[in-house]
Amino acid sequence: MATTVKQNNPFAHAWYVEINDETYEVINKWWKTQTSSSMYKNGFCGFCLNENLKLFLGHIKKEDLIKKEHYDFGIELSFNDFVKYVLNEEPYLPKPLNIDKLLIILNYINNYEK
Repeated sequence: MATTVKQNNPFAHAWYVEINDETYEVINKWWKTQTSSSMYKNGFCGFCLNENLKLFLGHIKKEDLIKKEHYDFGIELSFNDFVKYVLNEEPYLPKPLNIDKLLIILNYINNYEK
């Protein structure tokens, strides 16, 4: 797996991706190939610039992000951008909506307004 993103894409420098319950497994698998430290389950990780403009791999808890004003976390990548540009894999597509569930929701909405 890549340690940086491809040079011919818009995310070639400082970037971060959100870590949450849905993305943790995939991001953590990549993280373990990069470092031996533990990853936060609710936060951000990626490459950021410190006050000396040195690029490094890091992660941070969501609540600590506002305290780190001397770091430049760059631009936020969506999870699909992370998969495409960092993992160099095909992006994950959202699961198609189950038509039966959609009909139940629409039926509820229509009956609720009456």
